[in-house]
Amino acid sequence: LTLLSAVTIAAIYIPNLEHAWLYGSRSFDYLDVSVPYGLGVRSFILLSAFVSTLVVLCWSGNLSEFLVTIGKRSLAIYLLHGLAVRALDDPLNALLEDAAVPIAIAVGIAVSVLFTWVLSWSRFDRAIRWYSTTVAGWIAKALRAPFQKREAPGH
Repeated sequence: LTLLSAVTIAAIYIPNLEHAWLYGSRSFDYLDVSVPYGLGVRSFILLSAFVSTLVVLCWSGNLSEFLVTIGKRSLAIYLLHGLAVRALDDPLNALLEDAAVPIAIAVGIAVSVLFTWVLSWSRFDRAIRWYSTTVAGWIAKALRAPFQKREAPGH
């Protein structure tokens, strides 16, 4: 599994691979490919994500306390990583064009580690959890209100 996961990660760095494939939100027309080819590529990406997840789960019993803590505080990472990907996509692609691939990969890893560290910081985690719980409470209350029975006056 580990070797298959490593092959999958290496495949991401194949030259001319359109990064829009990794977002999963672009149509085959947008990517300018046929449906069979698009299904094949998308299936490979989903299978590789599944295998990579299995690898992480297999390793999870041997993780350091630091990584376990990051896993416990991953809500903010999950919710906000898309914003970082969109914000850093063009600058990192420009770096990949101007610098050697190993340098671009090292910068990408460093940015990922920094972003993960910031978003898994305990105060940030508490703030995002408070915010999400509060907003979810407001939404639940607003959705329940029309369905609650109203008491007749004088009861």
